[in-house]
Amino acid sequence: MVLWRVEVFVLEMVWVMLSGWLSSCLAVADYVATALRQSGDDVSG
Repeated sequence: MVLWRVEVFVLEMVWVMLSGWLSSCLAVADYVATALRQSGDDVSG
């Protein structure tokens, strides 16, 4: 097996894991921001 193919495969796997982790973090951050915004509206209203 060619060494560069292994390197490309490993890089693709790392990219998939990082992109999944990043999208999960953004989804959680969006949820938290929405919750904080709604609780802020309740306090000020």
